Amino acid sequence: MDNRLTVTPEDFVLRIFIDANVLIDISEKWNKNKSMDLFEELKELKEEQCIQAITSEYALWEFYGHMREEKYIGKMVNEKGWGFIHANKCSKELRDMEYCKVEEIGREIEESWNEIKEIVFLERALVSYPFEVTELVEKFIKLSKLSYRDAIILSSAIYSRCKIIVTRDDYLSRAEHIENLLNAFKEIPYINNLLAEINIKKPVDLINLWKVYSKWQKDKLENRAIAKISEYWKKTGILGIEVLNGFLKEKDYVRVYKAIMIGDTGEIIIFDFKVEKGLLRNFDTEKEISKVNKGEKATLKIPDEIYRKYPYLKRNGYNLRGGKVFLIE
Repeated sequence: MDNRLTVTPEDFVLRIFIDANVLIDISEKWNKNKSMDLFEELKELKEEQCIQAITSEYALWEFYGHMREEKYIGKMVNEKGWGFIHANKCSKELRDMEYCKVEEIGREIEESWNEIKEIVFLERALVSYPFEVTELVEKFIKLSKLSYRDAIILSSAIYSRCKIIVTRDDYLSRAEHIENLLNAFKEIPYINNLLAEINIKKPVDLINLWKVYSKWQKDKLENRAIAKISEYWKKTGILGIEVLNGFLKEKDYVRVYKAIMIGDTGEIIIFDFKVEKGLLRNFDTEKEISKVNKGEKATLKIPDEIYRKYPYLKRNGYNLRGGKVFLIE
């Protein structure tokens, strides 16, 4: 595409990896660590499709294992009168529990997961990238201080294309952790590149996800727009644009993007279209043009079908001025 800066739809989606200990908090409705607050925010932003919450099969297995032990302890204490300490000691092997009760626990855990998976998507990185994930796990174990458990979580998150890992693990969430790993892998550029894009946070660090998303989006795409929107004539559906990089021409596929802040939250306006003949015009003379170069101004008409699909674009409050135009691959 003429060596011009381009984006993909995935560039606009922040993928967050949810560790097993956060899944457990959510299942148990435990909010001391702000895991439930995070989950509620993810629910609210689901329709925006700008943030995807991801977990892996390994984190899910860990979640299942913990919940099975917790439910075993509860049943043995409440139904058989065992003491908590004794039940806890026996929980790993589910001692003296009938198989019908084990199956009952399994169904209860599945019900808990079914509620969570409406918001947190399971991505089986070990299935999709078996060689890459296992190779990275081995390198982490041999060349860093990561436990094998943390090595699997970090590798799964990387190959699930996540940019943030949210965990309650004090060691894994240390601020200097990624820096230490980058030093350990400075002779292996491809791993360094993968690690450089990862941030490890606790749930409390992600309160107000919209601001987290907005900062990530600005850092990622600040200099990749092909044009900025300086004017928006709502009644006619015309954008006044100034080209920032390269050039814009007929037959290009573009994405119009504007993030609107509403208090502590916000909303995204985003739509794609092809620059058909007649949509580009000279800013001053309004004559039809086929190309506009860097530093030049032009008008770009939004196709009628976009207005039919997104009628809210003509409502008050939806001003595209200050938005950006990106070139789509």
